[in-house]
Amino acid sequence: MIALGVALACASPWVVLAVAAYFLAFYPSVMREEAAFLAARFPEEHAAWSAAVPMFWPRPTPGGPRASRFEWARVAANRNGARRRPCRCSPRSFSPCRTCAGPWASERRLVK
Repeated sequence: MIALGVALACASPWVVLAVAAYFLAFYPSVMREEAAFLAARFPEEHAAWSAAVPMFWPRPTPGGPRASRFEWARVAANRNGARRRPCRCSPRSFSPCRTCAGPWASERRLVK
């Protein structure tokens, strides 16, 4: 898919056609060979996985039961997704200096 994006960036229909032809000629055989290798190496796991996951195109809806569901409330409660605040020393800098870094800074941080 990266090659297709690069081909589109070239803005040449010939490059896009060449990449698409290459993809259609070689990708299916590579995927079948990989599936055969995985089936030989991990027989039970691969059988369950291949029954749930399509080989080429993703399914438009989630497949199978899920242990959890997506909830926006969980995203909002997640501290990792919080916006970073500008440093107090330099309002234009979004990476905190050693003075303002807070509890995640090293123990040798400067104190004003």
